[in-house]
Amino acid sequence: MNRYFSKTTKFSLAVCLGLFLAVGCSSTKGLENYSIDSDGAIQAYKPNMNKDVVRLKGELLTKGKQVGDRWEYLFKVNEILNYGDTFSTVQPKVGEEVILYSPEEIKFKKNSTVVLDAFTPINRVEGKLKINMVID
Repeated sequence: MNRYFSKTTKFSLAVCLGLFLAVGCSSTKGLENYSIDSDGAIQAYKPNMNKDVVRLKGELLTKGKQVGDRWEYLFKVNEILNYGDTFSTVQPKVGEEVILYSPEEIKFKKNSTVVLDAFTPINRVEGKLKINMVID
């Protein structure tokens, strides 16, 4: 390899490989604007929290399945971090597995830990709670 590539090229290839392995580029999309905390959790939320959402930390238990213009996951709520100022809908429970929908432009990798803001329904119905990720 030394004869064919310059030091700069080798460094660039190493950085690209490292990013590919760290982020799982083939399985994620739309996550370029989000950071990853020291525990490896993707911080998939905006600094200005919407007033009607809940901020959750959890794990994606399934690979994303495309449903219309969204991705659907089974998401285990590990922690409830914050509430919007006027949050008044269903609060997921810690340990609860919910159905998470993310916009088509945001795709996560299975087993990722994610912190995100979500809208929840007004009333709890039978079956798994369905929540919608907020990106704006």
